[in-house]
Amino acid sequence: MSDATVFDTGQVLGQGDLDIFLTDSVGNPINAYEISYAIYYVDPVTNTEVLIGPAARTPVNPAVGEYYASLMIPNNASTGCYRIRWRFRETAGAPEEGAVQNFVVQGVSVTEAAPYTQCVQNLINKMRFLTRDNNPDRNYRFRPPEGEGKVGCYNQVFGFIWTDEEFAQFLEIALWKWNLHPPRTDNYCTLDMVCTQRPSWQAALLWGALVNAAQALAYNWVADEFSVAGETEVGVYLPDGRRVDLSIEELHAICKEGA
Repeated sequence: MSDATVFDTGQVLGQGDLDIFLTDSVGNPINAYEISYAIYYVDPVTNTEVLIGPAARTPVNPAVGEYYASLMIPNNASTGCYRIRWRFRETAGAPEEGAVQNFVVQGVSVTEAAPYTQCVQNLINKMRFLTRDNNPDRNYRFRPPEGEGKVGCYNQVFGFIWTDEEFAQFLEIALWKWNLHPPRTDNYCTLDMVCTQRPSWQAALLWGALVNAAQALAYNWVADEFSVAGETEVGVYLPDGRRVDLSIEELHAICKEGA
């Protein structure tokens, strides 16, 4: 994989990193009828692919014919070779086509300066526990952020809900709000000053940052609102353990009658 793109652990990938561009037979950009991608870790010993997360992730489509994978490489991701496999159809009846891109994940150089002080990093870590974002494999039941997969004996999750940078911003905004209420708080203009001079006050900052994080997530819910057709089927588990597939319309009618 000498021609593979190299990314660092902890890096957030976006437009321009893992992209694919689709065109029609004459070279004009065209959107696919359906398109998805999957991420694989390439085992260095057996050269086999290990699926990381769901087999059909949805890419971002910023322009006609352009798609890219949006994900975060966790700080504890296994370093080495990875592969992204694209699957797409031009039209409903067209055969499925594919494309493959290789990339490498490397650890951040030990000589690179840490982006945050130990105090701020500790606060960020506590925010992950408060928001249940510390262990996505275990905590996300209904909607994993990017899914999980096993590399060796370790679970790997590409995409926590919040990045370190977001938590740092939420914490700083909480400090600003606090400093709006002098006289005892207006002299603590940095997170590190609170950590060293008033360590117990960190609880107030964490609570304020938690509110900011929840607010930001609520804004995402507004943007992600969706509806489904009545004929869309869902699986319902009965008390005896049996599964019954019903349409949304049928389920709504049953619930309405029961009420």
